[in-house]
Amino acid sequence: SSIYYFWKAHDRTCWDSPLFQYFKDSNLSLTRFAMLPKMRYLYSRAYFSGIDMSQFDFIGDYAKYAEELGRLGGKLGVQFDLEVRLNVTAEHLDEAQIPVDERAAAVNTEYSNLSTILKDDIAFYEKYKGR
Repeated sequence: SSIYYFWKAHDRTCWDSPLFQYFKDSNLSLTRFAMLPKMRYLYSRAYFSGIDMSQFDFIGDYAKYAEELGRLGGKLGVQFDLEVRLNVTAEHLDEAQIPVDERAAAVNTEYSNLSTILKDDIAFYEKYKGR
């Protein structure tokens, strides 16, 4: 849902992407957005299609952000500042005039549908996260 709200927060003129333009013109719901083939299979077919995931030295689990950042830092020999957060969608919510409560309610209401729609990408993530 973060891409959905990130896109929703930006004006149509921000990117010259046909998919983004379609999204802005169509005023899609979160569920309809997830049903778009490019979004539905974003990780399993677009970003990592045909990629041998074992070639990555690190694949984090975002649900354990602080722990995983520490694990990555250990592998790299650096200590990350947990307070630094870049490209955070919440910073753009005021622009989109989408209250955080509304955003959470939409996600809770549509979670079951999204789990079904995004099952391939969810399975892909579950298989490789935390490695």
